[in-house]
Parts: sequence; structure tokens; C-alpha cells
Amino acid sequence: RDAPQFGSRDYERPAAPPRRRQAEPGCRLFVGNLSFETTTDDLKSYFGRWGGVDDCFLPPDRETGKPRGFGFVTSAAGRAI
Repeated sequence: RDAPQFGSRDYERPAAPPRRRQAEPGCRLFVGNLSFETTTDDLKSYFGRWGGVDDCFLPPDRETGKPRGFGFVTSAAGRAI
């Protein structure tokens, strides 16, 4: 695709950030009201009691890089947690 032009300058579209692996419907769980000290290992350990955990994600704040107090847990092989 051609780069869009604005005025007399060419504009290069920035590269998109890499996408996270898409979970199957129904196997990704939102977990809210987490302590800011919670780690992905903490989530894996806790939710691992009810089955395998493929992935945990704690979105960081864009400015500070610190956790935002919520996260997502993806269960293994599409199993419900």
C-alpha cells in the first residue's frame, strides 16, 4: 500500500505493536481489584488450582509501567476455570 500523504510530506504509518495470542471464546477470564503488587506468577499459582493456565497478563500503565490493578487469565486447552 502507498503511504498516505499530508501536504507535501509522505507519512509513514508506525508499525503496529505485536498482538497477543487470541484466546478461544469463553476461556479468558478478567480478574479485577488486584493488589498492585500482584504478579503473573501469583495469578498462575492461584488459578492453577482449578486447572492449567496458559497465560496471565497484567496490563501496565502506559506512563508509569506499573500494574493497573487488573489482569486476564487464559485457561489451558479451552477449559473453564
